[in-house]
Amino acid sequence: MVVSIHTLAGAALGALTGNPLGAFLTGAASHAALDAVPHTDYRTAAPGVVDGLLGLAFLTWLALVHPGGAAGTAALWGGIGGMLPDTEVAVSHLFFKGRMKMHFPSHSGLTPHPQVPPPRGVWTQAIALVLAVVLLAARLA
Repeated sequence: MVVSIHTLAGAALGALTGNPLGAFLTGAASHAALDAVPHTDYRTAAPGVVDGLLGLAFLTWLALVHPGGAAGTAALWGGIGGMLPDTEVAVSHLFFKGRMKMHFPSHSGLTPHPQVPPPRGVWTQAIALVLAVVLLAARLA
């Protein structure tokens, strides 16, 4: 999955917890769950870095729009938990030509990470994106 979907899904599920630690752990768990859904990943590192920066921009906006509220704070930490595992992928591709040992379960091969070509792999991500946005909007409304 692309980083922005991991970020949004983590934020949406994190907002449901109402607590920062639970949100962070839920966001990280959602990352593994979404990686188990057949999807298409980036072919190069540059789009992933840009997408990660967009995810950070979204989380910054979220923190500014919902400061101090339990759901907003939990969404922020859930989003961080959702996107953080992909930092090892970015570091691997940017600094180690993709040869760095991965530690997150869905990146190391411990849990499934099925890849499918477009358009199917893009559709699964689009569905996840819509569900995450609807859930997050409903929780923060």
